[in-house]
Amino acid sequence: DSLLKEYTNLGRTKKINILVVDDEEVVLAFFKRLLKDSLYDVTVLKSGKEALNLVMKKGFDIAFIDIGLTDISGVDLYLKLREIKSHIHLMLITGDPSRAEGIEHFGCLYKPFEIDKIFWELDRIKCLKRLDKT
Repeated sequence: DSLLKEYTNLGRTKKINILVVDDEEVVLAFFKRLLKDSLYDVTVLKSGKEALNLVMKKGFDIAFIDIGLTDISGVDLYLKLREIKSHIHLMLITGDPSRAEGIEHFGCLYKPFEIDKIFWELDRIKCLKRLDKT
């Protein structure tokens, strides 16, 4: 029975749970349209505080976090998430590269987005999820 289950699941990967936190509606809509594939489960939020609350309840594989959130600094959110949920892959996003000076080691995507960089990050997560078959 377990052999049959393993055989039928070959080549399948678990959905990637994605969180996008940005106070710009256009950015949230962009991610929802870009990642509408059945491989992804995308949650979009405008508030860093909402994101903190939701991360405690739901497991995410990756979070894209705007540096310039209005309610909490994106960098502060990044650091809090890293502390409480260290397994989440975190990427900062910004439209102003000067805001990312000194924090490049965190990982940052710049607006307008290079779509291939977003999918490159997601491919990395897919590989990690295949290796960690839980």
